[in-house]
Amino acid sequence: MENASKALIMAGSILIALMVIGLLNFTFSQISDTEQTIVDAETIEQTSKYINNFEQIANKKYVYGSEILSAGNLKNDYENHIDAGVDIDIKVIVHTSILKPDGSEYITKDTKYDISKIMEKIRKRK
Repeated sequence: MENASKALIMAGSILIALMVIGLLNFTFSQISDTEQTIVDAETIEQTSKYINNFEQIANKKYVYGSEILSAGNLKNDYENHIDAGVDIDIKVIVHTSILKPDGSEYITKDTKYDISKIMEKIRKRK
């Protein structure tokens, strides 16, 4: 009878230990889910700020060159820091030719340019 009593105590101890381990596992998963939700919310907030900045530029009919450069820098910043897996394409139609000092065209009138190519031209120029 004494052995059966010890066996029940051991079985009960194992059952309690398994329940504690299960509870700890559940608690850890809940904390992980909460942390992931916080990170997702921060990412969404940052993304919405970038989208608002893009929309401010995109909603204008005409923009200055400095605004195009700002959009290009904003695009690079977003791709490098917020979401590296996203490629943003910004197309710009230039309505006025930009000439080089020698008189040849640097950027051609009424041509659609990808903002990355404009940024690349500017970097080469420096």
